[in-house]
Amino acid sequence: MKRLLLPLLALVFLLAAVMYGVGGWPDGRQWASLLRRPDLVAMTLALLVVWANMHLISVAILTARFSSFAIAGKIVVLSFSEDGVDADVEGVASHVPWNRFAARIEQDDRVLLKIARWEALTVPRRSFPDDASWQDALALLRQRVPHEG
Repeated sequence: MKRLLLPLLALVFLLAAVMYGVGGWPDGRQWASLLRRPDLVAMTLALLVVWANMHLISVAILTARFSSFAIAGKIVVLSFSEDGVDADVEGVASHVPWNRFAARIEQDDRVLLKIARWEALTVPRRSFPDDASWQDALALLRQRVPHEG
């Protein structure tokens, strides 16, 4: 929703300016004349350009940030046990106990195990050899980690 705030603001601004300019909802001829007003068109386009730049900059920052992580592009091997989740990345192992996971977020092709506000462990569906093993993992995760919501 936050991504749409600026374009919606631009649209609301344009509609408010149009309705103010013609004293109500415009008919076909009034729309054409209003779209010829450079001040209204320029302000609307400026808001949309600001939104597009903010979106592109945030994508570029996130992409650059991801590539700086030590595990970016590496294979992570996850193992589930009674105690928690073990992760191994090129010989470096870590363990996360079940009680550290705050929530489980299920999506069609993955499950996110939320640890903190901006930290989660992704369990992708594609990493399981068949549907039966995926369903077994889902059952374990549903048993151990509460659903968010």
